[in-house]
Amino acid sequence: MADLLSTVLAKALVLLAEAIVTRLVVAMIRSPRAAAA
Repeated sequence: MADLLSTVLAKALVLLAEAIVTRLVVAMIRSPRAAAA
């Protein structure tokens, strides 16, 4: 049970990280000045 829980948490963290990175990349593409600052 603990292994399943840790696996689910790991996948959730990966999805969260991917979402954050995607938003950062989109923000950089849309406003390069804001990304540089």
